[in-house]
Amino acid sequence: MKKIGVYVGSFNPVHRGHIRIARECLKQKLVDEVLIIATGAYWQKNDLLPLEERIGMLELVKEPGMVVDHRYNDYPYTYQIFEQLEKDYEDASFSLIIGADNLPRFNEWQEYKTLLKYDFLVVRRRGTDIKENMSRLNKTNYTVLDLEEMPISSTFIREHLDDYEDVRDMLDRRVYDYLKGNVNMQHEITERHPLLDENGHLIETGYAKSLILDYDRKAIKAPSLRIKEWDYYLVYNDRFGVALTVDDNSYMALDSISLLDFRIPWEHTNSPMKVMTLGKRNFPSSSKEGNVKGDGKGYSIEFLKEKGKRILNFRMEDFCEGKPIEGSITLTDPDEESMVIVTPYKESKVHFYYNQKINCMPAEGKVIYDGKEYVFDKEDSFGTLDWGRGVWTYKNTWYWGSASGLADGHRFGFNIGYGFGDTSAASENMLFWDGKAHKLSRVTFSIPQKDGKDDFLSPWTFTSDDGRFEMDFQPVMDRAANTDFIILGSNQHQVFGRFSGTCVLDDGEKIQIRDLLGFAEKVANKW
Repeated sequence: MKKIGVYVGSFNPVHRGHIRIARECLKQKLVDEVLIIATGAYWQKNDLLPLEERIGMLELVKEPGMVVDHRYNDYPYTYQIFEQLEKDYEDASFSLIIGADNLPRFNEWQEYKTLLKYDFLVVRRRGTDIKENMSRLNKTNYTVLDLEEMPISSTFIREHLDDYEDVRDMLDRRVYDYLKGNVNMQHEITERHPLLDENGHLIETGYAKSLILDYDRKAIKAPSLRIKEWDYYLVYNDRFGVALTVDDNSYMALDSISLLDFRIPWEHTNSPMKVMTLGKRNFPSSSKEGNVKGDGKGYSIEFLKEKGKRILNFRMEDFCEGKPIEGSITLTDPDEESMVIVTPYKESKVHFYYNQKINCMPAEGKVIYDGKEYVFDKEDSFGTLDWGRGVWTYKNTWYWGSASGLADGHRFGFNIGYGFGDTSAASENMLFWDGKAHKLSRVTFSIPQKDGKDDFLSPWTFTSDDGRFEMDFQPVMDRAANTDFIILGSNQHQVFGRFSGTCVLDDGEKIQIRDLLGFAEKVANKW
């Protein structure tokens, strides 16, 4: 049976003391493996670095026997992590690696009694009587790590990054370089070639400003049931919008129509599903050509690609309360720059995410529902395409934000996001100004908390590590959906609202944004 030491913390950032503790557990053969879990944004600290950055720094400095987790970061409580570990590992025992300074208030942890059955590997801390605290908890199965205490403060580290010599004894040089932005996270792909090699592995990872790599479903070497292909369109103005999805997740397919009215606010989504489509929908290998269609009893959705435009036609007889919906919208599609990301997964080389976001396409047309016409005029209405192909891991959480509209008479939009896959080569964050893309570094979503949970309808904030995207977000409507089929599930919160703040273009020009309608979402999937 494999012995796993579970090391949960903020690692904000990871320092020499953290690695020393994990190393000692392995050196003393107390465990066979140390599973390091960086906590998510719920952690009760207001100065957390983005989760993906903290995980990235852990990956830089981990040593043999240390595994950096990418699966359990969103669990708010330690007992929930252990519950899930018991389900995910068939032949393993678990120990909790814990600092002695946590013991006096351990009984205040959520469901703390469920954790007492596990062995504790306790790191001695000055001023804490381990034996007394363990006696109070009536716990005997623990081991004390007698390490010389290192005077390390994560707060001190974050406040003294001007000179590495100030933090040399606390911080690995690789982490310092990462924090200072000396690690290249923005690799641009500029030459056309196949997406995958003969082994089904990504040839190159990073970002591009057009769909430059050639996707071929037949080149994928992962199990066919794991392949996911989708086209998603969102068309909206300041008053209302419509969202359309056609996808093929191999074991199931989903066709979806959403009508959104931001004035009331009100929304309704109807999403028929089919099983075992297995790629039979024949999605085109590029967003530049080919048509997409999803249909079934009483509905049809089709996306037609013509030169310089995209035509979206749809109808559904029983959309909401027996009432039908129909519409036809044309998007002007000039050959402009877009966001393209090629993301690998560390869990498997045959997993990947190939995605394009096209923002700010002028839209005209109309939707008819319940005796009303929702008319889109290309002067104030814009469409966004989310085009995706890939093989995803079973369980993941992502954050995505997008907006398209006008700023000082210019077409302006952005795409921001993170949350899954290995983003060390590039982020997907980008501004769009009159058809030109301006690359951003890392952007952090700050979702307010209430009673330990995300409070989606309270004001959010967004910030970037390069200072080029600083936004407040006032929610208007939460398009929420939660489905759970035990082994499959999805918890979605697509929150529409208004962005206000500043953006900086590549040439340094600062753009002031006020009340730009867009959305930001958090989605957790088991699929």
